[in-house]
Order: sequence, then C-alpha cells, then structure tokens
Amino acid sequence: MAFVDPSSRDTWLQNFFTGRTYRTKLGAHVSDIAQWCCTGSGIGPLLFLIYVNELIDILEKFGLKVKMFADDAKMYLRITDDTDVAQLQQAVDALINWANMWQLSISVNKCCVFNVGRVICNVSVNINGVILPAVEHTRNLRVLISSDLSPSFHVGEIAAKAHKRAALIHKAFVCRDANIGLLLRAYLVYVRHLLEFNSVIWSPHTVKDIIIIYSFIKNSTINVYKMHTRTGQKGKCSNNCPNG
Repeated sequence: MAFVDPSSRDTWLQNFFTGRTYRTKLGAHVSDIAQWCCTGSGIGPLLFLIYVNELIDILEKFGLKVKMFADDAKMYLRITDDTDVAQLQQAVDALINWANMWQLSISVNKCCVFNVGRVICNVSVNINGVILPAVEHTRNLRVLISSDLSPSFHVGEIAAKAHKRAALIHKAFVCRDANIGLLLRAYLVYVRHLLEFNSVIWSPHTVKDIIIIYSFIKNSTINVYKMHTRTGQKGKCSNNCPNG
C-alpha cells in the first residue's frame, strides 16, 4: 500500500494527469494511443466526483433538488406556475454553460421532462434549442418509473423480457434433457436477475402484479421440471444431438 505525502499532493495529481498515454490490447490487436488518464485506476472515481461535485452547488442556487449518480444528473422542482418553468430553464442553461466550459457533451437524446403526480404540467424546456419530450415513464438506474409511481409498468416490462429470454434459451439447446444443468445455469444468469434487480424498489404490492411475476416463475419451473422428467426417454433428441 502506498501513501501520498499531503505536502506533495498537488504535484502528485499534476504528474498523474500530465503526459499519460495508454493503449488497449485484445489478442494481437492494439488500439491507438490515447492521450488521457489511464482507465481502471483506483483514484479515478474519486477524481471524477471532485470534477463534477461543483455542478450540484451551481444547480441548487436555482432552488432545485439535484440527485447525481456517476455522470447521470436529475433535477427536481415543484411546478406551480410559469415562474417555476422559467426557473427550471435557467437551471438547464446553467448546466449547459458548465458543460461547455469543461468541454463536456450532453446526451440530449437521453434527457426528458418527467411529471410526478396526478396533475400533468405542460412544461417546455430546451437544451440548445431542442425541446425535451414529456414522458409518462422513464428509466432510473434500470428501473422504469411511472408518473403515478406505480411499479405495474416495470413489472410488465421485465416479465415480458424474461419470457423472451427464457424462450430463446429453450430454443438454443439441441438436446434439453442432456443439458439440464447448463439450462438451469443459463436461466439463472440471463433470466433470474431481471426479476431480482432492485426488487426492493419495485416490489409488487397489488394482486395483478404479483400474479404476473408468480405466473412466469411457475411456468418456467414447470417447463424445466418437464424436461428433467423426460431424461432417458427415447425420441426426445433431434438428429443433431450426440445423444439422439
């Protein structure tokens, strides 16, 4: 473990950023030389937080609440009249000026206006002249959030996605009986995490949503069990199966 002398901290950071180059190698292929700070460093995430931390103070001067995760920023403001809309636009303009000053680009196609509550406000906010769309559902850290804060839309989406993945996994096996262990592993890796990721946030509380999740789990379990009970039966493998 190495320690940096506080008296030489500034010099150490300057040397860390100055004259650094790196390449990425995959097999026999090597990428071009990049004149940037090397990736994968232990101090990199801390330096990034220091780099963007001032943005929170800049935006909160406009009376907003700001939440950040890595390079993702969300601004919250209660809209009651046009004055609040103008205040929100000023905060967005301050964000644009900050990004331009530090030569950062904003992914406008990932930005939107999201109303929370029963009252839908007609809010027009733009980034460099591009009007941001008002949406009823948005994705926050891979969880779909609805304007009524109900998890039903997210439950329906992940259940549909899980059904598609499970169907593709079943089709991918030439001989399902002989590869039951591999089939279970593929299900655990590619399907189950869809139903478990951030479940503490969207855990269903209505009967309809619980039935959707339970039905998928039940059907998947039954399908795997049927494959397992067919082991040893003739005529279950295709012509391409080494066990057929």
